[in-house]
Amino acid sequence: MTRILLWLAVIGGIGYLVAQIIPKPYVTYVGYSLAALLLILTFFEPTDGATIAAWQVFSIPFKPFGLITILLLNTLRGNLGTPEVRKQLTTILSLLLLFSLSYFPRIFCQAIVERDAYELQRAAINDPPGVPEAIVLLGWQTTESSSIDGRFDQLSKNGDLVVHTANLFLQGQAPRVIISAGPRFDYVGSGKPPIEAYAISRLLQRLGVPESAIIIDNQGMDVRSSARNVAKLMDSFGIPKDIVLVSTAISAYRSMQAFYEFDMVVTPRPGAIAPISRFRVYSHSRMVVNCCQRSKVWNFQRR
Repeated sequence: MTRILLWLAVIGGIGYLVAQIIPKPYVTYVGYSLAALLLILTFFEPTDGATIAAWQVFSIPFKPFGLITILLLNTLRGNLGTPEVRKQLTTILSLLLLFSLSYFPRIFCQAIVERDAYELQRAAINDPPGVPEAIVLLGWQTTESSSIDGRFDQLSKNGDLVVHTANLFLQGQAPRVIISAGPRFDYVGSGKPPIEAYAISRLLQRLGVPESAIIIDNQGMDVRSSARNVAKLMDSFGIPKDIVLVSTAISAYRSMQAFYEFDMVVTPRPGAIAPISRFRVYSHSRMVVNCCQRSKVWNFQRR
């Protein structure tokens, strides 16, 4: 949210200065010149951070959220159709904008998190710390029970971390895997909740990781406790503290900092972010349409 407000402040300030300094007839030519400059920069420096940021701002009107906002503002100014049509369009676009607001911050934050995770991985690749001795999987909530008694295991929405860990091991990234995951958070049966690390271990073995290469921390409940427990395990087994850390992308930086506090050399390998459900987006869109139909605002009279 801070970055969004900062961008809005910068854009508003630049727009105000342009309006005060440049005569109105020339503003269009200035816009064309800036667009041409952006295209040239994209051609010569497509991976430059400033170019990427400029494209993100420039492409806002071509995204659903930006397009809805522009159409709504244009309608409120009275540039589209008769007063009746403008009223109907204003209601429809306002509803679409309202239901889009809940997704825009999440999409924006996902883009930032994915970019930060990519930067962490690129830094590790460009400056490799050494030969990792273990792949550490922060495995809480990566599996779920398909039955009340917890006898059957399946991957959750964060289950890509388990598959990612198996792939890293099979690629020879490290000779062993350390799983950190304590009791299940979602257990609803009687008795003590099962340890999630054992379920992850069984799934990893099905994916080709031998049992002899797996070390389990069955008390890890959060980033700090996992870092502390993994450090103790590596000390007890005499394993050098050089690890590949598998975590969610959104917690990659925080996880690295926690393991750094226990004198570990960390190579981050975060997993992907769970995508927004298309069904939920479709459901919200249908909700808007149904609401419009019931209130009869979706009634462009065939006159």
